[in-house]
Amino acid sequence: MRLEHVLCVVVVVVAVANAELRAAGPKTAIPTGKWVGLWAEGSEMMSKVAITIKDGDIDIRGGCRAIGMACTWHPAAKPGQVNFQLLGKVYRGIYSVDGDTLKICWSTGRGAARPAKFEKGTDQVLVIVRRER
Repeated sequence: MRLEHVLCVVVVVVAVANAELRAAGPKTAIPTGKWVGLWAEGSEMMSKVAITIKDGDIDIRGGCRAIGMACTWHPAAKPGQVNFQLLGKVYRGIYSVDGDTLKICWSTGRGAARPAKFEKGTDQVLVIVRRER
C-alpha cells in the first residue's frame, strides 16, 4: 500500500472518531478539591457546608455534620452519577460540574431510587458548592 493511501485511511479513521466523540457530547468530570456552599435537606433551611473530594472519596462538613464517604463516580452518565457508601449502605445520587459550581443531589431513604432532578425533597439532599480559591 502506498503512503498516500495509508495517510488517507488514517485521516478518515480520525475524522470518524472525532465525529463520534462530538455526537456523544462532553463527559461530566469527576470533581476534586475543596468546595464551599449550601446544603438543603427536606424542608430544613440551607446551611453552610464544606466539601473535600480526594481520590474519589468525599468529606462533607457543615453545621453539626461531619461525614466521610467512599464514592463511586460515573461521569459518562447524563447527569453524572455517584454512589456514596456509608456504614454498609449505598446512597445513590447525581452530580454536575459547571465551571466552578458543583451540584450533588442524593436520596436518603432506604433503597431509594437515584434522584431524577437536582432538587431538595423529603428523601433527598441537595448540595450546591463553589470551588474554593
